[in-house]
Amino acid sequence: MGEEPLVKNGELPLEKPTLSTFSLAGRVCVVTGGAQGLGHAMSRALVMSGASVALIDLQSNILI
Repeated sequence: MGEEPLVKNGELPLEKPTLSTFSLAGRVCVVTGGAQGLGHAMSRALVMSGASVALIDLQSNILI
């Protein structure tokens, strides 16, 4: 009760903050397939959790 729904007006949110007790500060994560799709979403979540992220993808021209 009292929580915002994950879906508003049929649209999914771009980002959902991680738990405040969860931190990856000082960690380095390597994400393969990070140019788009799930790899891109995972990369964003890892950065939001404090990690340094290295992205690797065959489509290097579209890496963020």
